[in-house]
Amino acid sequence: LAFRRVLRERSYMPASSLACAFRSSSHTYTSTATRTRRTTRTMAQKHHDDRWSSSATLLTIDSPSSMANVAARAGKLIIIGTKDAILAPGAMECVSSNADVTSAARGLAKSLESGASRSTTLNVTTDDELKEVVVCIIPSTTEVSRHNSPISSHTIAASAKSAIGDRKKRSACVVTILPNDEFAASAISAMARIVPPYANKFRASGYVADGDVHIGVVAGGAVWNGPETRSLPKALRRCQTLVDSAPNELDPNTFVDEVKRVAVELGASVKIVEIKRFTQLESEGYGMLAGVGRASTRDGREPALVHLRFTPKGCPDPNAPSIAFVGKGITFDTGGLSLKSKDGMCGMKTDMGGAAGMFGAFEAIATENADEFKTPLDLVLCIAENAIGSGAIRPDDILVAKSGKTVEINNTDAEGRLVLGDGVAYCTDPENKTMNPKVIVDMATLTGAQMIATGRKHAGLVCDNEDMETLLVKLGKTTGDLVHPLPYAPEMFKSEFSSKVADMKNSVADRANAQSSCAGQFIANHLNEEWSKREDTRWAHIDMAGPGNLKDGLSTGYGVTLLYALYKTLDARGL
Repeated sequence: LAFRRVLRERSYMPASSLACAFRSSSHTYTSTATRTRRTTRTMAQKHHDDRWSSSATLLTIDSPSSMANVAARAGKLIIIGTKDAILAPGAMECVSSNADVTSAARGLAKSLESGASRSTTLNVTTDDELKEVVVCIIPSTTEVSRHNSPISSHTIAASAKSAIGDRKKRSACVVTILPNDEFAASAISAMARIVPPYANKFRASGYVADGDVHIGVVAGGAVWNGPETRSLPKALRRCQTLVDSAPNELDPNTFVDEVKRVAVELGASVKIVEIKRFTQLESEGYGMLAGVGRASTRDGREPALVHLRFTPKGCPDPNAPSIAFVGKGITFDTGGLSLKSKDGMCGMKTDMGGAAGMFGAFEAIATENADEFKTPLDLVLCIAENAIGSGAIRPDDILVAKSGKTVEINNTDAEGRLVLGDGVAYCTDPENKTMNPKVIVDMATLTGAQMIATGRKHAGLVCDNEDMETLLVKLGKTTGDLVHPLPYAPEMFKSEFSSKVADMKNSVADRANAQSSCAGQFIANHLNEEWSKREDTRWAHIDMAGPGNLKDGLSTGYGVTLLYALYKTLDARGL
């Protein structure tokens, strides 16, 4: 999904035509560096969609032979790791067989302290071009706090992104060296984030994207080739592309189209169960999702509830209890009639980051489809645009939710909880025979208060089960998609939504009373009560308003690796 300016017969196409311009594109490679890229592409796994034509191609290295060939040919070789890991006997030999390169890298590592980087230039390439060797030292586990990823995955991503920034047309090889493979998936995910796939800039005829980037992990003295090297990077990059796409390019219709296209590509294990649009949502009682999307419906951008199901090849019973991911997919949020400010509205194209992250995780899981997977996975995306217009919901309106409860609107800018409320009600509706979840996880860029509570790196977690909460925190540290618990106390927070004329309001009375926990509680209010009372069910809410984007506004792909790991862990445990 590129949604960018493309070249048609070497002429400029206006941005307004982008939604119809899903054309695969190819580059013309002419320089020595680009000839190198053509050669090395056969040696590594490609994680690129040809429609991402403004972006360099990202490839993963998962064998000693591909590592040796790519490292030898790359114009820029970047080594990331702790000083001890890089200097460990045999570690650099897993990256390069060239003694000058390994010696230079060790020399740089010895001269650096944690958090520093340095480069040198060598004349060692087969094309008689200069090779730049960069070494970046990350903190050791003893230097990392207990609420951080032990390998400081954010530092890996930042170091790698900075190091490849000036490569221009040269290809780059980025390798993280770890003492063992416990956090290898986290490292590969961190490096997969460093080449943003989306851009919409004018490109002159003959434009060639910056040099390809190869990423790989050396763990415990060997090139790591875990399944994550094949399943995670492309899914994570698709998430980034969706979040970064402009709202005139990614609206509810094009989002639904992209989900359908990828579902078909994933093959027979994935089924499009149903897609409900505005008229069906209204007639079937999804008053909150339909209400949020009513204004944009007048312009043809209808809301949607999309349900995909992945049934792994090892699943003994397709109707077995499932895990359900429910994502907030607000493609643009004006705030509705509770209008955001001009500064507050910029960047609201990213308000579908929860749905994008869950979609990415779903894609990664279905792509891997390991023999041992046995648990069905349901993906429910609640897609809408919170627009203003004659059909917009108003403060004081009362909406009837799918749960049957009524909601008095006191803030149209608290729309994410509305669409997710209908989403979890869909999952737990006893009359919905397409769903049988034991675990429901919803994820959203829900509240600015999350950043006040847990910051820009840690998502806020509200969970009704302590074991599940502990598991998610642990997996956050393992994957680098960090989460931190928020209070779960329904008896303390339900009163914040008290209404004299409806079952509840949609925004809190006291904004100083754990806003992010309250927002999660609003969603939980719409879980079927009988489902919630069962001993074998669990619900978790992830508010990732902060970690979903970098300070420059670009997507981090947050949630893809975390939810991928959650599915695999719960599946291995039998839920």
